[in-house]
Amino acid sequence: MLTNSNSFNRINGNGISIGFDRFDLRKKSGLVTHLTETPNLVLDKNPNASCAFSLRKLSSTYNGKCINVRRSSDNSSMDIGFVNNVLDTVSMINFVGSGSGYVAKWYDQSGNNYNVSQTTATYQPTIILSGSLETINTFGGKKIPKIKFGLNANVSLNNSGALYSNTGTTRFISTVVNIDSFASYNCIWGGANGNITFSLNCQPTGVLYYYNPSSNYTLSPAYSSNTIFHSTAIDTNITVNNGLCNGAFPAPNGLTALFLSNTSAYPFIGGYYEFIVWGKELSGSTTQINKDINNYYGIY
Repeated sequence: MLTNSNSFNRINGNGISIGFDRFDLRKKSGLVTHLTETPNLVLDKNPNASCAFSLRKLSSTYNGKCINVRRSSDNSSMDIGFVNNVLDTVSMINFVGSGSGYVAKWYDQSGNNYNVSQTTATYQPTIILSGSLETINTFGGKKIPKIKFGLNANVSLNNSGALYSNTGTTRFISTVVNIDSFASYNCIWGGANGNITFSLNCQPTGVLYYYNPSSNYTLSPAYSSNTIFHSTAIDTNITVNNGLCNGAFPAPNGLTALFLSNTSAYPFIGGYYEFIVWGKELSGSTTQINKDINNYYGIY
């Protein structure tokens, strides 16, 4: 018997690379007869997140669904799970058919049941449009699904419960999105329905910035449309696409609720892939988390 504890990557049926920490090979007559794989997922290495949303599986211990999808043909809905640690797009497409599919709820994989949802049908973001899956091509050449915001100015997924009410709370926030169109001060996410609390925003010039009511922090350089980017906010430090942004980041003003996009005058126009909040300092894990994000999304 041959046992190997090295890390490796495997390509699944959707062309997506999945990382594993260890495996056992039992060898007989020169042939591999058994393979045991242990997933190497981001929340396995960095547990205790406050909330965690993604179109891939983030924790090997999470047994719930990914999203709840409403179809346009009869407005019925269905929970969609994972296959090989990624969104089960086959079951979703079969359910929606030739019509459109809208995300009514995005399930929290942290174990805290902090799901974000939208009960108003016309404000739900799109994941299938007229029978075609909403996707983007990554720099690594993969085509991955996205939750599309912005077809309606009021599209949003939200939870009115507080993640943080204390402005001094330590946190680490990881955001993976792409911007399809830079309009007037779009709110990518924020702590209230309006650009009035701690939030991540973009300007018409392509400039990204973090905001609180007393100050904001502009990120450089500007980013082009239809490009996935990853930003982490670590209390006083910001990274974008694995590069540290210098300057004085404004103190967070608390996340007394969570809005992905915004249902007032600041809608986000683009795609969502992943959003994770940890209520603790993870500065020592930044490189590891950035590597995990890049290995999957091929951003930088």
